[in-house]
Amino acid sequence: DKHPLLVKGTTAFFVLGLGDLCGQGVEHLMGTSTVHGVDWIRAVRFGLFGLIGAPWAHYYFYYLDYYFPPTERPLTWTTLLKLLIDQGLQAPALLALIISALAILKGGGISGMKSDMQANYWDALIANWKLWIPASLINLAFVKPSLRVLYVNVVFFIWTIILSVMLNEP
Repeated sequence: DKHPLLVKGTTAFFVLGLGDLCGQGVEHLMGTSTVHGVDWIRAVRFGLFGLIGAPWAHYYFYYLDYYFPPTERPLTWTTLLKLLIDQGLQAPALLALIISALAILKGGGISGMKSDMQANYWDALIANWKLWIPASLINLAFVKPSLRVLYVNVVFFIWTIILSVMLNEP
């Protein structure tokens, strides 16, 4: 309660970093890994995005609930509107930011960012919706507002594995 952004950011750093490490494990098992061993720098890049992204999620859910207050019943038009905002506006923009930032952080520059966006954005967005529409509906309808970022971090662990594998296919 005293330092929610620090706690949420630190938690997300480790969740996303561990998610990428698991993604690297999946790549090794599939035989698609281009790296021998563990790419710790890549895991830290994902972790840094979690560290930076958690405060966004904290305020995002705060303002989403401020402008569209939770209702007594879990499944209402308000919940549906929040889901539409979350997956129709926030998710596509955040995904573009994630793909772009990771491309730049791995040294690809603007050309690497454009290349990664062209190669991955639409497939990643569809994969995002397959996981996040049901997960976000559960979050917005049933999860206590103070626990929403923690819930998102748990789902983000799974999403990081999926995204890590998608973005690092040879």
